[in-house]
Amino acid sequence: MSLKHILSLVLVGYLFAMTACASKPKLPEKGTQAYSDAVSSFYIGLAALQVGHDIYAEDKLSQLTKMVPNEPAGWANWGVLALRQRNYDLASQRFSKARELASKNDQIYYLMGILEGQRGNSAAAIADLREAVDLNPQNLRAAYQ
Repeated sequence: MSLKHILSLVLVGYLFAMTACASKPKLPEKGTQAYSDAVSSFYIGLAALQVGHDIYAEDKLSQLTKMVPNEPAGWANWGVLALRQRNYDLASQRFSKARELASKNDQIYYLMGILEGQRGNSAAAIADLREAVDLNPQNLRAAYQ
């Protein structure tokens, strides 16, 4: 996987984070310590993912999915980490969980399409990328892929 492709995935993870957070995830009550801890784990994990500090990203994103298991962005970003490490089975499990929680999010299907493409499963990759475009015709990355 090229550096350019990895950076694109991290950017997608960030964009997914922003769109998922905007869709009112099931976080703890604002103002509580649990909320503060979850938000902190999310952003620290995302920052670690962006700069390539995989061990720290693994720790924080794992914490997040334990604290707030119904937050799809945590699972998706944790999946991006596994994908970057070429742990395709683990990435698939994490993306599947994110899709279960946000079945209408085009970014998840885009990530799953990238995963299937890297696995060499062209038919599944095309199906996932088409679903991403069907859900959001403005997803030009998925359309291009």
